Amino acid sequence: MLPARRPARLAHELADLLAQQIRSGVFPPNSKLPSEPQLQATHQLSRAVVREALSQLQAKNLVHTKHGIGTFVSPNPAAPTLPEYDLSSLIEARLLLESEAANLAALRRTPAQLARLTELHHQMTSTPQDSAPTTLDQEFHLLIAEATGNPYLSRILSSLSDQLIPRIHLQTQLTRTGLSQTFLQHRNTEHAQILQAISRQDPAGASAAMRIHLGNSRDRLLQLLN
Repeated sequence: MLPARRPARLAHELADLLAQQIRSGVFPPNSKLPSEPQLQATHQLSRAVVREALSQLQAKNLVHTKHGIGTFVSPNPAAPTLPEYDLSSLIEARLLLESEAANLAALRRTPAQLARLTELHHQMTSTPQDSAPTTLDQEFHLLIAEATGNPYLSRILSSLSDQLIPRIHLQTQLTRTGLSQTFLQHRNTEHAQILQAISRQDPAGASAAMRIHLGNSRDRLLQLLN
């Protein structure tokens, strides 16, 4: 179990511990990590801390998540990741890929995937501002990628999404600048438009809604960080 620390460091410490276990072979390539509830119980941490730690591992290309199944060690956990400093280029890449992902998701999504997307959107619109909503945001986007049925596209978008911006830093900036309410309102409205197009199986509409959302997200994030 991790020793007592300040809450701000717990996710980082858990991520470091799991990374050491992955690199030492405790969790070999392609193996499944303990579930979130197991990690919570073992290390006596909150769900939010465990999720943030796993997201940090994803950003380092050490693990990848299969929705509804679990988190798995990457086949090549030492593989390099994309640089984190060029935010505009990262969002541009996401815009190109995710607009096509939304197109395919509208054609291929299952009823279960649509139900989960709807649930995620409801959770985001009903989550208090101060409870780090970006985890749900990321899951919403990754589920759209998964709904394409293309595992390669899903993994590429997972890598880009994880490296966009550390979620704790984003939430801190939102709170500090007082932009949280506006940021989330715009995001929720844009997500609703994407969801509606996917629901009615409108590939062109889903693609256009995703393109608008990511373009606006780029502008909002650059405003936030500048």
